[in-house]
Amino acid sequence: MWNSSVLSLVSLKESLECVADLMSVSAIACLENSVIENCVLRRMLKINPPITGSNRGIANSPMDHIVKIDTPHRTGLAIQIIVRNLEVESGILNIDKRTRRRSNIKTLHPNFKEIIESMHEQYSIIPNYTTNGILLDPNLIRFSVDHCGAIALSYHKNREVASLDKMRMLSDSGANAVLHVVANKSTLFSYDSIAQKFGEAGVKAIAFLLFKPAGRGKVLENEILSFEDREILDEKFRRVIEIAHEYEFIVGFDTCFAPYLATFSYSLKGTYDSCTGSRVSAYIDWDLSVRPCSFMQEEKGESLRNKTLQDIWWGNYFNDFRKSLLRANRPYCQKCSDFLYCFGGCPFFPEIVLCNRNATLL
Repeated sequence: MWNSSVLSLVSLKESLECVADLMSVSAIACLENSVIENCVLRRMLKINPPITGSNRGIANSPMDHIVKIDTPHRTGLAIQIIVRNLEVESGILNIDKRTRRRSNIKTLHPNFKEIIESMHEQYSIIPNYTTNGILLDPNLIRFSVDHCGAIALSYHKNREVASLDKMRMLSDSGANAVLHVVANKSTLFSYDSIAQKFGEAGVKAIAFLLFKPAGRGKVLENEILSFEDREILDEKFRRVIEIAHEYEFIVGFDTCFAPYLATFSYSLKGTYDSCTGSRVSAYIDWDLSVRPCSFMQEEKGESLRNKTLQDIWWGNYFNDFRKSLLRANRPYCQKCSDFLYCFGGCPFFPEIVLCNRNATLL
């Protein structure tokens, strides 16, 4: 299963060359020619800073097993290229296609260092990667500090002790160490304790990623946060922010949280953004298929085998997605003063839109 989807160095080279080809297009040119109206354009230019300097080292991909490619600051575009075999969920998991049984074969990508070096040295791209941390060792950490912007650990309660040890190792090495926490029903009451423990361990940033019913999570609809959870969310996130001030780390949220953040008890407007898919980010999978978002897994996408990244970016597929962001998903959104801060939430998963306004889905 996993071996069939390993990103080869050949396909990586094709992906990076396509990214490099697009790098001559400035962020402003991209936005000026997009379908998004001028009033939204002005806001995007204000809120979407270039991916450089202090913020280029923060990995914020919502998925494990990926390397997020941050293009140089003159583009402001974030491209995600999947590396399926970086690590799987247990770190030592392999699945036999025929028997569906698991075997203890380590699955660290055999060309991992070559892939990272190619990005860093040949294409001047700063990669970040997300991992469960099981296979991180001092040698790999030193290599990552030299070649990557950030290393993000995925939080799982069953690996908390081991992850804390890895976080201390990363912190001691001087790495930009980030923690990714999936925000769902199972983790709802633990955000502040997680922040406390990893703050003490030296984390540089904690990013909360709203749970989406996609991929392996498709059957876990009971994990989706709802309107009824907002009071607890407010309480926990206020405490997380207090802990962040104490330990001097950054608190971040993926863009799916935008409807919630628009009405959060702390005034955060101007510090967050709505969906960036097709606006300043894109996703490239192991088979060179390009989509606006990594969670659009049932979408076919456009292939880099047939088109350039620039053609795909300005093509009908991406333009249609940009238009969908401007369509209000809820009746209230059409007149809401916060619409430009959240675009009405995710157009693909309306069930994850956390808005405290009593409005029914269209």
